[in-house]
Amino acid sequence: MEGKLLKVLVGSADHQSGSVIGRIKNLVTIPSTQKLFTEDEVSRLTGICLEHLRSLAQTKHIGSLIRAAGAAGAEAGKWLFTNSELMILNVLCPRCDH
Repeated sequence: MEGKLLKVLVGSADHQSGSVIGRIKNLVTIPSTQKLFTEDEVSRLTGICLEHLRSLAQTKHIGSLIRAAGAAGAEAGKWLFTNSELMILNVLCPRCDH
């Protein structure tokens, strides 16, 4: 049985016709049951590179940093984002060209 998919449509309405068609910035399709997204998933879905995504997460206080102790004792961190934070990033941040 396949899970339902949630399509997040991001765009602005055409003021004359009230239509969003033709003015869509980005469309992201995600599983409706998925509540958290890793930084890799968000990067792939939004087109924002990992470097910019991590910088935005730190400066704008979006997402949660999960730290895990490495084998050598060094700490590594991964960012997790909710559905709402994914939508915010998708609206506010342009795709990276590099």
